[in-house]
Amino acid sequence: YLGGLWCTVQDSEARQVFLAKLRQAVNEHAGQTNDISRAYLAHAAQGQISSRLEALAGAICRAEPAEHLLPCAEAAMQSGHTSGMDAVTGLLFGLAAWDFPQRAFSQFA
Repeated sequence: YLGGLWCTVQDSEARQVFLAKLRQAVNEHAGQTNDISRAYLAHAAQGQISSRLEALAGAICRAEPAEHLLPCAEAAMQSGHTSGMDAVTGLLFGLAAWDFPQRAFSQFA
């Protein structure tokens, strides 16, 4: 998720402020998990993701055709038993987060 947000932060000051606050929160709570997860979270909070996720995010952001995008997606999903699928799902949510219509949240207000 964090990787997707970083990929789409652009020059938006509001997005940069949000990511700075989120990075701080992630770092504050990272001690509640194991060493491996903590390392992944620390890197993701800085906008650093695996090369497979980076390749997929780049292909999506460049609107590459399916014959280029699908192999990137398949490679990214091949990590662990479910970790790859989870990472791709998070990436996709992060890529779409800034464009999610605000009115979708009005039902929860």
